[in-house]
Amino acid sequence: MANRVKFAAIMGLLALILPAACSTSPGIAPQEQAMRRARLAAISLMPECRSAEDATGGVTGQPISCKLKARSGLIVTAVSDRLEDGPAGLSGFLTFSVTSRAGVPIAEFSEITFGEYAYPSLRDMNGDGREDLLMPLATGVQNPEYSLWIQQVNGDFARAGVFRAAEIRVHSGGLMSAARKTGDAEWETAYMRLAKGALESVAVVKSRGSRAPRLGGRCEILSLSRDAEASRFCRN
Repeated sequence: MANRVKFAAIMGLLALILPAACSTSPGIAPQEQAMRRARLAAISLMPECRSAEDATGGVTGQPISCKLKARSGLIVTAVSDRLEDGPAGLSGFLTFSVTSRAGVPIAEFSEITFGEYAYPSLRDMNGDGREDLLMPLATGVQNPEYSLWIQQVNGDFARAGVFRAAEIRVHSGGLMSAARKTGDAEWETAYMRLAKGALESVAVVKSRGSRAPRLGGRCEILSLSRDAEASRFCRN
């Protein structure tokens, strides 16, 4: 909450200062132009999430406040509350705001997290050329839980689902994989794709080794969708 209040205070202050210095754009009211500039100025004060992660490590018990910049020019900010220690352990609340390169707010959404905070990242997960949002929801475990938010054509993000993984990979044809460690040298890998905006299982395989299996490596198929070829996922 303190981080969100601080961000709002900065926005308010800049909105008061900037109108006199702003040049107006055709079709945009001076007050709206000032708010856009104030919004971008406030965002500029936030660290990049990668830099914040490098400074604090992969997880942190402190509130996070950082930004992600997409190749398209979109800016995604992540601002959290303080962690709460309840009967189920640590939990937190993280709010994302999406802003255009012109300072226009596009969307806002939130996630509840468990364990210490971990930093979000942008990555094209389905091969459509738009970067999607990966958010660690549960940390401090061998296979952290992630939520996947898919970037839409209009710049908004839609939640596609959650999965657990020690390692995440992206493959051709809109395929993604989440490999979970199930033992010292045992892995269970789920291959997924998007179907009507939601994650859909294509195949689940089991393998042994010190590393997560590669696509088409030695493994055993546990489940396979009707339209999938087994040879793409495992070889004997």
